[in-house]
Amino acid sequence: MIIQKSHGKTIPTERQQREEFKMIAKTMFGLEEILADELRECGAKDIEPLTRAVAFTGDMRVLYRANYTCRTALAILKPFAEFEANDDQELYDNVSRIKWEKIIDVDGTFMIDSTTSGDIFTHSYYAALKTKDAIVDRLRRLFNHRPNIDTENADFKINLHIADNHVTLLLNSSGESLHKRGYRQAVGVAPINEVLAAGMIKLSPSSAGAISTSPSGRASRNPKTAKSVPATSSARFGATTSTSMSSSRPNATCSTPSCTKT
Repeated sequence: MIIQKSHGKTIPTERQQREEFKMIAKTMFGLEEILADELRECGAKDIEPLTRAVAFTGDMRVLYRANYTCRTALAILKPFAEFEANDDQELYDNVSRIKWEKIIDVDGTFMIDSTTSGDIFTHSYYAALKTKDAIVDRLRRLFNHRPNIDTENADFKINLHIADNHVTLLLNSSGESLHKRGYRQAVGVAPINEVLAAGMIKLSPSSAGAISTSPSGRASRNPKTAKSVPATSSARFGATTSTSMSSSRPNATCSTPSCTKT
């Protein structure tokens, strides 16, 4: 990845904007096919539904469109490094070899969101800590200066995924989870995640009738247009809702079919 600076800010080069690359879109369980359709409308290619994620390829225009228009995406991630590590020292050494000076601004901030599975790395926080050490040690050696950690509003958000001894590093292009649309001023006791709500609407058959919202915030159905929902559609709808709500909080993702947090 090549990044150039303009007025102190990092921006993609013109060549990078035209290049196609692999990306991972995070979502909730059961919404993979819905998200795949949304990505297809954005111009994405090589679309492959995974578990709680969809892999695809595209250029920078597709990346921006996916972040801006996909209602069922939680984050758009860009893998940029893969390697094997059989212990923490090997993880540190491999991360240290990456040219972080071309990825992270030494004057900026970053954070690491980690997911691990397998018998080698059993603690995701420790894996993230070793990765952080490798990054800041390399940059300190090069510039006698290092970027700071910011877990709330980092300039660069890095996802670390480890499955057994396979390590994948990804850049989070979305920042905060995409379900945070910015318009929610207040919440009730059990607010519904916006991505889940969008997925529920897209999974609802059109024959279910028009759904409106009353001033009290309660959904109501127009009795003149409402029809009964077929049993098969209801079963699918209910299964998706109950499964997704248990994982409505976005976590680190992966580039493999086993996108689960440990």
